Parts: sequence; structure tokens; C-alpha cells
Amino acid sequence: MSLIKQQDTALVAHSSLPQGLAVTQDVRMRQAQAETMARYQMAFMLPRSWEGVQAKLLLACSNPDFAREAYYRKPAGAGKFIEGLSIRFAELALQIMRNVAIDTSPEIEDEFSAHYRMVIMDLESNTPVSEIFKVEKTVERRSVRDGDTVISERTNSSGEKTYLIPATEDQFNTKLRAQMAKVKRTLVLSLVPAEVRAECLERCKDVAQRNDAKDPGAATKSIVSAFIGIGIDVPDLKEYLGKSPASATPAQIEDLRGLFALLRDGELNWAEVIAAKSELAATKGSAAEFVAKKKQERAAKKNKDKDKDKDKDKDKDKTEDSSATRRGKVSAETATEGDTDTAEAAAETKPDAPTKPPKARASRRNDDEDSSTDTAASA
Repeated sequence: MSLIKQQDTALVAHSSLPQGLAVTQDVRMRQAQAETMARYQMAFMLPRSWEGVQAKLLLACSNPDFAREAYYRKPAGAGKFIEGLSIRFAELALQIMRNVAIDTSPEIEDEFSAHYRMVIMDLESNTPVSEIFKVEKTVERRSVRDGDTVISERTNSSGEKTYLIPATEDQFNTKLRAQMAKVKRTLVLSLVPAEVRAECLERCKDVAQRNDAKDPGAATKSIVSAFIGIGIDVPDLKEYLGKSPASATPAQIEDLRGLFALLRDGELNWAEVIAAKSELAATKGSAAEFVAKKKQERAAKKNKDKDKDKDKDKDKDKTEDSSATRRGKVSAETATEGDTDTAEAAAETKPDAPTKPPKARASRRNDDEDSSTDTAASA
């Protein structure tokens, strides 16, 4: 007996479960191991080429029918939209990529909700991505029928009262499949390189817009028929657009097509779409009020700046006048001081008048001459 067989026998002998059930669990474990090994062997033998994957995806996105369903467009308020690749694109990418394993298992469950874990494994790079998601066992209704159990009630954004009641089995399964598809899309696209996703999204949008431009009437009929197929009639579309779908613009047709992808995949319901539209209209009104208020503030600021400029000009004129007056006074004082200095300079340079002492010296010379003559005569 091999070592593995001995361990299996000991596990069965010491298990608290019945022997038949323990053997069944062991068999299932062996089957899971064999399947995992087979997947890794196939991934090793047939590796993918991202160039080939990208080429095949772009070729599929060049098909107008697929391009219309390969991306979604969701309103995000304030005139903005969130765009991305849809579940249909993720399913095709999963087939073309190959070598990817997906496993979903329940985690926690209570009276009102259930939690599940989804794990997607890239067998070539041995890269796992996972997410735990929650599915509510309840639904919201605007009215209550006889026999329904009301868990709670609230008032929505439209001012209408809604009631929370337990979901039936079919309703719960529908919500579970929709949530699983949404999580699968997110995890699968996370394995696709970003440049491949971006190029495919642009290709899908370009192909869909060019095809709509060729025949807008046919494009409108096609999208209206698609909405009718999921239970949304023309009056509902008219309420959303604010006009008849027949007069929708190319941008509105693109908006409807992206919205249809979300409704078809179960990521949104029509009540949520109308609520988002109402919030968008309210946001636009608030934005208009905000812009008008800003314009008034800007005009008031401009008038205030003009008044300040006028005051500055007045102050400047006063300053210039006072400066001119001050310069005149300074010039006058300078001129007066100049005259005074000139007079003083003239007074300093004027020659002195002759004085009497020189005459006295002359008479003294004469006396000396006379005295010298008398001396000579006596001799």
C-alpha cells in the first residue's frame, strides 16, 4: 500500500463524517487537483500571444454589430459620462485569451444577503485576481401587494415612497447572475493590458459612430427596438430624452446605446436611470445658479476695481499738483539764494579804497631827503 493510500485510509478512519461522504470528498479533491494540473499543462503547451489577442479583439471590434454591444456609457452627473468595455467584450476576451481559470464559491450568508468570492487565475503568469461581492435577498417596489412582507421603506430622490421586500428565488438568481457577470468583467479586464483595452474601446466607439452617421434613421430604429426587447417602451425613452426618440441626435443615440448595454447586462434598472437623470437635471440647475452668482461677483469686483482706479487717478493728480507746487517753491528759494550768493561774491571781489598811510610814507621820504641834503651841505 502506498503512502498516499495509507494517509487516505487514516483520514477516512479518523473522520467524524460517514465513510461514504468522506470518500466522496476525497474523490472530489483528487478531481480538482487533476483538473488544475491539466489546465497548467495546457497553458504551458499552448501559451498565448498578446499580439494575436489584440489583433483578434480589434478585428471583432471592427464589426458594427459587436461594436454597439462592446462598450457602455453611464451618466455620472454634471454632464459627464463613464465609459468602458462591457460584459460582452469581456466574454470574448476570455475566449481569445485562453489559459484562464474561474472559480466562484459562497462565503457568508444571512437572512438578507449572501456573500460570494470569485477568483480568476491567469495560468500562464500564475496571477490570481479575486473579489468578494454581496447579493441582497431583497428588492425595492413602489407598491406593496397583498401578502408581501415589508422590511423597510424610504423616500427616493424623486420624492416617491419605496418599499423593501424579500426577493423571490427567481429574483435572487437574476440578481446573482447579474452581479457575477459584473465582477467577472472587472476581473477579466484587469488581466488585459491597458493599451489593448484603450485601443479596443476607441475602435468600438469609432465604428459605431461611423455606422450611425451612414443611416441615422436605421440606427434610431435599431436602438429603440433593442429597448423594447428589454421592456422599455417609447414613452419611457421620451421621458428620458425629453423629446421623441425619432428626433434624437447622434450623441443621444450613442448615449442610449451605451445605456442599453448596462440595462441588458443587469448592471442598472430603468428606475435608477430616471433617478440619475433627475439628479443630473438638478445638478445642471445648481451649476447654472452657481455660474450666475459668479458672474455677479465678477461684475461687482470689476466695478470695485474701477472705483479704486479712479481713486488712484485722483490721488495721483493731487500728488502731481502738490509736487509741482513744491517744485515751484524750491525754485523760488533757489533763485533767492542765488542772488544772495552773487551779491556776496561781488562784495568780496570789489577792490579796497586807498588809505592815508601811504601818503604819510611819502612825506617821510621827503623829510629824509631834506635831512640828507642838509647834512651834505654842512660837510
